[in-house]
Amino acid sequence: GEDDLEDYSFIIFSEVTEYYAVDTAAQSVDIELLKEKLGRKYPKKLAAFTAYLDQLPDNVSGLNVIKELNDLRRDKLGDEIASALVQKKPAETLMEKFLTETDYVHPITGDVYEAPSLESLADSVKRENLIPIYPTKLNDAIGGGVPRQSQICIFARPDVGKTTAAINIVGGILQAGYRALYIGNEDPSEIIILRVLGRLCNVSRNELLSKKKHYDGLARSRGYNNFTFAGLCPGTIGEIRSLIEAYEPDVVVVDQVKNLHVTKASSVENLEEAVEHTRNFAKEFDIVSIVVTQAGESARGKLVLDLEDVYNSKTGIPGQMDLMIGIGQDEAHKMSSRVVLSTPKNKLSAPLQ
Repeated sequence: GEDDLEDYSFIIFSEVTEYYAVDTAAQSVDIELLKEKLGRKYPKKLAAFTAYLDQLPDNVSGLNVIKELNDLRRDKLGDEIASALVQKKPAETLMEKFLTETDYVHPITGDVYEAPSLESLADSVKRENLIPIYPTKLNDAIGGGVPRQSQICIFARPDVGKTTAAINIVGGILQAGYRALYIGNEDPSEIIILRVLGRLCNVSRNELLSKKKHYDGLARSRGYNNFTFAGLCPGTIGEIRSLIEAYEPDVVVVDQVKNLHVTKASSVENLEEAVEHTRNFAKEFDIVSIVVTQAGESARGKLVLDLEDVYNSKTGIPGQMDLMIGIGQDEAHKMSSRVVLSTPKNKLSAPLQ
């Protein structure tokens, strides 16, 4: 009928589309001008159009107007489908309309920048706005820290120091005042937490436990209250999302990402899909994502690791990373408990030599 919401949706959508077609530089729709056009074309419906448009906030974008109308129309079609099913009436046509005609607007889930100023862009890479990565020499080499929405991969052969490197980074992040969520699915949870406490207090586990009250207070003064540990078995993408939403960290560590249960496909596809999701979380939640994984047999005895040394993923994991930290060790370095850090991929600054 004349007052049908479906008609209103099509009409306003059409007018807003025409508005942007005429003025391609427009950033939003002039609501008053839109009312005038609707009044001229559809005088009998003007009151209904005006009532709806008047309840919108100032400076609302045209896309948001369309999306709201589209959502209302989707709800209306859903009610009609439900009613038809209850009354055992054919609903195929309504279902087709629901699936094909209520998707004019695809919500923007990322950031949209329209010729931002150089000054505003410079703020994002100022040292004080970067999240520090430790050790300090590595942090200095990558330009003073990592911008939010970045993803880092730490990889090495077994027992060469992947978790140690992740804990060292987390300890520094906590002391700098940032919130960290550590997701572990290999080592015992309490052991990882004790290692984080030892890093914050710079003492051994035996010393830590010999003066529990003292070191508990010291650790809290150095950022321990901003630390959350989640021991998953082995963990899913849905669980990680829930943890991020609940604890609102600045940095998330997934140790190890290869263990996550993401897909029933091959281990390669599981691993590569997992890092795609963690990459998207970094963007969506404006955080830094750090994933820990294994290096393959090719890294055995090597000091400087390459992208091809990542276990089960020569391109998939590297493609999702802004910074890759390889940890190498040969027999001589093992005897002296030393390792070599390298950055086979570094989009944050010039590659380290």
